[in-house]
Amino acid sequence: MQKLTMKEALDMYDNDSRIQDYIYLYRDGEVIFYIGKSVQPFERLQEHLGQGEDKRCQSFPDQVGKLILNNQPVSLEWRVEIMSLEEIHAKQESSIKIGIDDMEKELIMHFKPCLNDMYNRNPTPLPLHYRKSSGIANEGIKQSQ
Repeated sequence: MQKLTMKEALDMYDNDSRIQDYIYLYRDGEVIFYIGKSVQPFERLQEHLGQGEDKRCQSFPDQVGKLILNNQPVSLEWRVEIMSLEEIHAKQESSIKIGIDDMEKELIMHFKPCLNDMYNRNPTPLPLHYRKSSGIANEGIKQSQ
């Protein structure tokens, strides 16, 4: 598992020599903002910020990217955790190994991240101190006090 600050993750590049599935999450302490899957988790971070190399992706930040950008410089110290599906399977006690899609779904349902919509009927409310007046407020994200 890789544990990095957001700042460190923004300076990283994906190793294209070995294609494998990864689960990644963005958090600040106990608050988990987002859980996702990708074969290129560092490129995916850039895509969230609207700066990815894949020109089919949007050229503007999504909700995750807006949260990161609107909370700088503090967000640069948030944690990025990345684990390959292979690593997750090695830690499991069960002999039944699920695929990346089901793993992402299970983790979202369990942790209820603030910004995940799919598989997340009851997302954790976004704490008020992460909201900026110019940013993410009132975009369908539940907020807590």
